Amino acid sequence: MSGGNGNLLADFAGDSLNYNVTVSNVGNVTLTGVSVIDPLTGLNQTGLTLAPGEFQTFGSSYVLTQADLDTNGGDGAIENTATADSDQTDAISDAETVQLLRTTGLQIIKSFVNLTGGNGNVLADAAGDILNYRIVISNVGTTTLHNVTTSSSLTAFSDTLPTLLPGESYEYLTSYTLQQSDLDTNGGGDGTLDNDAVAVADETGPTFDTETVQLFVSPVMFLSKLFLDVTGGNGNGVADAVGDQINYRIILANPGNVTLTNVDLVEPLTGFALNDLTLAPGAADVYLTSYTLQQSDLDNNGGGDGYIDNTANATSDEANPVTDSDQVPLLLTKVMSYDAAFTGVTGGNGNALADAEGDVLNFRYTLANLGNVTLTGVEVTDPLTGVAISGVTLAPGETGVYDDTYTLTQADLDSNGGGDGRVESDSTADSNETTPAADSEYATVVYDPRVNLVKYVSVDGGVTWDDANSPTGPEATSAPQFRFVVTNTGTVTLGDVVLSDSSYDLNGAAAGTDYDFGSLAPGASQELVFTDTTLLIGQQQNIAAVSVVGMPAVTDSDNAYYIGVAA
Repeated sequence: MSGGNGNLLADFAGDSLNYNVTVSNVGNVTLTGVSVIDPLTGLNQTGLTLAPGEFQTFGSSYVLTQADLDTNGGDGAIENTATADSDQTDAISDAETVQLLRTTGLQIIKSFVNLTGGNGNVLADAAGDILNYRIVISNVGTTTLHNVTTSSSLTAFSDTLPTLLPGESYEYLTSYTLQQSDLDTNGGGDGTLDNDAVAVADETGPTFDTETVQLFVSPVMFLSKLFLDVTGGNGNGVADAVGDQINYRIILANPGNVTLTNVDLVEPLTGFALNDLTLAPGAADVYLTSYTLQQSDLDNNGGGDGYIDNTANATSDEANPVTDSDQVPLLLTKVMSYDAAFTGVTGGNGNALADAEGDVLNFRYTLANLGNVTLTGVEVTDPLTGVAISGVTLAPGETGVYDDTYTLTQADLDSNGGGDGRVESDSTADSNETTPAADSEYATVVYDPRVNLVKYVSVDGGVTWDDANSPTGPEATSAPQFRFVVTNTGTVTLGDVVLSDSSYDLNGAAAGTDYDFGSLAPGASQELVFTDTTLLIGQQQNIAAVSVVGMPAVTDSDNAYYIGVAA
C-alpha cells in the first residue's frame, strides 16, 4: 500500500494497492503460450514460456477510486483476481482481497460574524438589529455525501447540495433580524439568542451546531412629574385659596429596550391611577392631572413644610419601581381684623346718655378672618365689660360679631370717667395663628355737678311755708322760721355741701356760721329748718347760699322776703 493519504490503509481515494502475481511451472513439461492477466490492475502478460520449475513474478497496482469508497467495494473490500493460462494447461485463477476502511462524516460549524443595521451600536440590544451568521458544512469522511441539506430554523434558512465530496466544504451566510419579543423574553430567559443549525445527508444522521449571541437587555422605566400652573380658585395664579387648581404633567416613558407590561401609574394626591398599561421601548405617554386645594392644606401649611407635596409612583413586571415628586409652595396669609365699637346707651334713666348710674353701655366686638388660613382658638377679652369669648374658629372670609355691656356706676360719674370724661374699653383679640390685636373704644360720661337751693319762710310756726322770692313776702307778727332745701340736681355725687346765710349763724353752737350737709348723692335732698329768735319790723330780705367744697362753680343761692309788723 502506498500513495494516497499515506496511512497504509485502503481508506482514501488515491491510495495505491500494490500486488505481485507469480506464475510457476510446477510440472515437468515446458509450458508455452503462457499468459497472466489481472483485469483490476491492468496486468496483461502473454506469450511466455516456462521451463519445468521456472517461475516469473509480475508487479502491478490499483489506485483506489472515490467510487470504490462510495460503493464500499460492493461488499466492503477490493477483490482482485488474476488468471494464468498456457497452451498445455487449463487456465487457473487466484484472488486477493483488500478490506476497505471507509468513514462517513458530516460536520457543521456555525459562527456569529457581526451585527449590522438596527440602532447601529453593534450590540444585540434593539429590535431591527441584524445578526449575521456563517454556516460551514464539511465532508470529514471518506465517502461522498449526497443530498446534503443545511437549515437554520431561527433564520428560516435551508439549502440542499446534491453532493459533497470528502474533504469538501461549503459556506453559507445567513442573518436574523432581532425581534422585540427576543428582548422581551430575554432570549427565552437565559439572556442569549440561541441559533441552531442542522445538516443532514443521505448517508448521515443529523449533525448540529449552536451559536449563542449575548443579548443586552435593559428594562428601564422613566417617570417625570412636573408642576405646570395654578388655575381657577381666586384666579391669581398662586396656591393660596381653596378651590385653586394645581395642574401637573406626568410623563411615563420606556427608555429601555424591553417592553414593559402590567404598568401601574398611581398618584395618590390627585387620585389619578392607571393600571395594566403596556409600554413599548421608546414609547412615552403624557398625562395631565390636577389637584384642587383644600382648606385643610392651607390650615396645616401643606402638612407642615409649606408645600403641596405630590408624588407619583410607577411599577411594572420588568423594571424597578420609579417615583417622582414635585412641590408647589403655598402662600399663606394669617390675618385677623379686629374692631371694637361703642354702640350706645340703653336702660338706666332712658335718655341714651351716659349720665346716670345704671345706664347700660353697649359694646360690639367684630372679628374677621382676612387671610386664607382658618383661625382657631380665637378669643376676645375686655376687662371693662368682662367679656371672655374663647374657643372660636373663623374660616377664611368669616366674620364673628359679639356684644357685651357695661353698667355705669356712680363712681364712673363721680370720677368723670377717671378724670378724662370717658369710660374706656381696652379689649384684645387673639388666635392661635395670629399675633394679638387691640382696640380701644369709649363712652363719653356726662359729668354735670349741680346743686339747687330753695329757701322758704314760715310765719305761722311752720304750718305753711312760702317761697318768698320777691317782696313783700308774708307778714310776720312773731319771729319767722326758715327752711333750706338743698337738692343735688346733677349727675355727680357732691362731696361736701355747705349752706350759708347772709343774716344768720346756721351752725348754732358749733364753730363757724355755715351748716355742712356732708355728701349728697345725685337726686338727693337735704333740708335745714332754722328759727329766728327776733322779729324784725319792716321789710326784710336775707339770702342763703349753697356751695360744694372743691367745686367752686357748683353753687346756688336763694332769698326769702317777709315783712315784720308789731303784734
